[in-house]
Amino acid sequence: MNRLYETSILSNTKIKYGVPDDTLLIHRDVNQFFPETYEILEDGRVNFCLYYPKASKVEMKTIFGCDFKLNKEGEFFKGAYDIGKGLVGVSLFVDENETISPYLPIGYSGNRALNYIDIPDGELVLSENIVRRGTLNIEYINSDVTNRQERIAVYLPPTYLAEEEKRFPVLYLQHGHGENELVWYHQGKVNFIYDELIAKGKAVPSIVVMCNGMYYDENEKGIDLIISKFGQFLLKEVIPYIDSNYRTIADKKQRAMAGLSMGSLQTSMITMTHSDMFDYVGVFSGFVQDLLTGTTEHIKEENLKAFMQNNKLFFRAIGDKDIYLEHFKSDDELLTKYEIPFVRKIYQGRHEWNVWRHCLNDFAQMIFKGV
Repeated sequence: MNRLYETSILSNTKIKYGVPDDTLLIHRDVNQFFPETYEILEDGRVNFCLYYPKASKVEMKTIFGCDFKLNKEGEFFKGAYDIGKGLVGVSLFVDENETISPYLPIGYSGNRALNYIDIPDGELVLSENIVRRGTLNIEYINSDVTNRQERIAVYLPPTYLAEEEKRFPVLYLQHGHGENELVWYHQGKVNFIYDELIAKGKAVPSIVVMCNGMYYDENEKGIDLIISKFGQFLLKEVIPYIDSNYRTIADKKQRAMAGLSMGSLQTSMITMTHSDMFDYVGVFSGFVQDLLTGTTEHIKEENLKAFMQNNKLFFRAIGDKDIYLEHFKSDDELLTKYEIPFVRKIYQGRHEWNVWRHCLNDFAQMIFKGV
């Protein structure tokens, strides 16, 4: 079975809250049972049944820009709607106040908790009947780089506990902007994807390490996101810690790094300046060139030439409707100019988890066994 040891899904970001509107509060007997909050119908629509007895209006908005108004039926608000496929983030508005429903799945995005619905897309099918499941551990490191305690999520393949002498390759997998180290588990289904691929013999059993890449500097001008600090944390503290505390194969040939969106930029910056550390690199819906801060150190000619010589697989993928598709094409030109080979895939979708799951699913089948 997958086991998760954690204290909270939320990051350490401090958020100030105002006084809640009384209509948002749900007062009920803890032993009182309600109908299912949502149900995915055979035609793909989602049938909602939300309990807000004091509210007069409940609306829902998806991350894809669709708005739905639920119908009041007594103390419940109901409605069946087509909200899309795959993982769809939803914002709930009760009498025009945005709130989080405790009865819908909760993930993390945009530096905050977010409700979501996961509708099977019919393409990436993850079986619930896998006999041997991996394990998800939560580790804590007191970091000298970040000056705080850092939480790390570590996926262990099913054979890790069963074969006590065996060592495993490691994939360092990063989230995007406004997310944290648990989103690849909660929203990305990294454990289900790897369990499925391993069970079918399509992926090499591997350890997957996920860290928080959101680091800020507070100064007189405000709060600035520092993209580069994660590289120091990963190279100086995380990799040595993982190699010391888990049965890894501590070798470049058995080490990979990948990330989505902001995490893909961190991946490019780290692997292109330390190409002697990673054989396999994955950029999901993201960037070689730094469009956030304009940093160019990692794409200097000497770094790109070293990367070309040292890299075994450079996997790049994006959705066909991604807002950063033109930037992705610009990276094509840069890599072609320096004759850096890469595997390039375009999926159907936007800047979203439905694409990133497919990215991981394909990338995991290519690493640690030749291309």
